[in-house]
Amino acid sequence: MNVYKYLPFMNDEDLEELAEKIIAKEVTEVPLRKLYPFLSKQKLNELVHQMIEQNDQDSIKHALPFISRETISLIREKIDEGKLEDFDESHLLPFMSPQEVKDMFYQKLKETKKAE
Repeated sequence: MNVYKYLPFMNDEDLEELAEKIIAKEVTEVPLRKLYPFLSKQKLNELVHQMIEQNDQDSIKHALPFISRETISLIREKIDEGKLEDFDESHLLPFMSPQEVKDMFYQKLKETKKAE
């Protein structure tokens, strides 16, 4: 039975409770990423902070379309600090402002010159 069809009709509290149960592995039938479109931005941003601490790059990548610009910036900071090693920054591009993309381009250009 497809339980995903119920998610859009659950209230915020129930979705947050379900998210916590998924994280605690009490519920294993529903992947956490199926909740992303329905969770509040605040809750999803909190979850992404946890994912950053756990270096859960796959989950972060799936959350990108649903998180705030501030959290996108935080992910960039963590990448620059080396805390999300091997995270492909190109996944962030569709969610960044043109100025941020330009800044990242020139930063990568400088890094490439230094490596030569």
